[in-house]
Amino acid sequence: MNKLGKKLLCLCMTGVIAFAAPAATAVSSAIPVYAEVSVGNFTDEDFNIFINMIGACESGGLVYGQRDYSTYLSLADSWGAEQTITIGWWSAYGNNGRALLNRIYNADPALFQSIDTDGSIQSMLSQDWEKLRWEPTAAQKDVIVRLITTDTGKKCQDEAFKEFAKIYIEDCQSLYTNDVAACMMYAEIGMLGGEAAAKRIFNRVVSYYSSNFSLDNIMAALSDDQKASTNPYSVSGAVYNTRHRLFYEWIHTYLQPADPQENGVFTDVQNTSAYYYEPVYWAYQNQVTSGTSSTTFSPSNTTTRAEIITWIYRLLGNGEVSASAGFSDVSPSAYYYQAVNWARQHGISAGLGDGSFGSAVNCSRAQIITMLYRCYAAGTGSYTSSFSDVSSNAYYYNAVGWAVQNGITSGTSASTFSPDASCSRAEAVTFLYRAASRF
Repeated sequence: MNKLGKKLLCLCMTGVIAFAAPAATAVSSAIPVYAEVSVGNFTDEDFNIFINMIGACESGGLVYGQRDYSTYLSLADSWGAEQTITIGWWSAYGNNGRALLNRIYNADPALFQSIDTDGSIQSMLSQDWEKLRWEPTAAQKDVIVRLITTDTGKKCQDEAFKEFAKIYIEDCQSLYTNDVAACMMYAEIGMLGGEAAAKRIFNRVVSYYSSNFSLDNIMAALSDDQKASTNPYSVSGAVYNTRHRLFYEWIHTYLQPADPQENGVFTDVQNTSAYYYEPVYWAYQNQVTSGTSSTTFSPSNTTTRAEIITWIYRLLGNGEVSASAGFSDVSPSAYYYQAVNWARQHGISAGLGDGSFGSAVNCSRAQIITMLYRCYAAGTGSYTSSFSDVSSNAYYYNAVGWAVQNGITSGTSASTFSPDASCSRAEAVTFLYRAASRF
C-alpha cells in the first residue's frame, strides 16, 4: 500500500472524511500545533483558499468561506457500520476526532480544563473511541462543541485539515504536477472519492490531454469518467457535478493564477536570449500549444508523436476530417483524433507501420523534421545533408537537408543532427516557429 493508502481512507458516498484508526495514545505535547504545512509552491495562503472551498462544501452551505466549526455527528448520524462520532467542520472521524481534541488540549490546557470542568472529556483522550464506540452524553457533547468553537478550537481544526490535505497535495506534486490549481482539484477529488478516484481522473488527463493539467482538461476528464461509469454517485457523477463546478469557479475567482499571456512570461521561460524564447510565446499566443500548467512551459520535457501532430494540425490543419485513419491506438475520443486523421489523409504521417500511430511514443528529431518537410516542401526537389549521423538512404535525409538549408535547424553540433534523439518541447516549438515564419 502506498503513502496515501497507509494514512487514510476517504468516504466517497457521503463526503465525510474517514481515516484508518490510529492506536490509542495518551495526551502528548508531541502532537503538532499550528504546524507549518506549505508544500513546494503550494503556500499557506493557498491552503487557506482551499479550506474556504472545502468548508463551503462540507458544512458551509456551498458558500465560499463559510464553515460550521461546531459540526458534531453522533453514532446514529455517523457514516457506516463502525458508528463512531465525527466532530469539526471537515468531520474528523472516530479517533481523528479524539486527535483533534488532543490538539486543542496541547494548544491550551488551561482553556481546555476551564470548559471540561469535570475532566470527563480529558479522560477520554487516551481511549480508543472506535473500539469503544463511544457516545458522549448530552452534557459531554455540549462540552465538545464548546471546545471546538473556541478560537483555539477553530484554529486547530484548520491546521489539522491542512495536514490532512498536505498528503494529497504531495501526492499530486510527486505523480502529476505542481500546478497549484491542479493540486487543489486533485485534493478535492481525492477527499470526495479517495486516492484511486483522484488518480483515475488525473490519469485520464495524462492519456487524453497530453498531461496538460489545466482546469478545463481536469473538468473534461471528470466528464469523460462519468460517461465511462454512468454511476451518478461516483466522484465524477451527477450528484457531485455542482461541487466540482463550484471548485472550478472558485479557483478562477480566488486563486488568480498568473496568466503567461497577460504577464508576458512563463516562470521557466524568462531568459530572453534562450533560442526558444520567441517560439514559446509565439506558440502560446497562436494557440499551437499551451504550457504544462498556468505558469510553466517545461521546455526540456520530451514530446509525444500525438502532441507533435496535434501542434502541426493546429498550425496548418483546416476543419474536421471525416475518414478515420484506422490506427489501433487512436480512439475517436482522443484529443489528437482529428489531427492524426488529417496527417494520414495528407501524407504527413503513415504511422509506425504496425497498424499503430505511436501516439504515446516520444517523437524523435528526425520524425518532426520529416513531418514539417512533408507539410511544406515534399516533392519540391532534392536536398543534401553533411551530418555524419544522417545516412543518404535514411527516410529523413531530404527532410534534414531541407531544414538546414532553410534555417529551421542547424543540428545538435557542427557534424551531428541526432535524428533518433527525443524532441523536446523547446525544440519542437522552435522548429514550428521557424518553418511557419519562412513559408
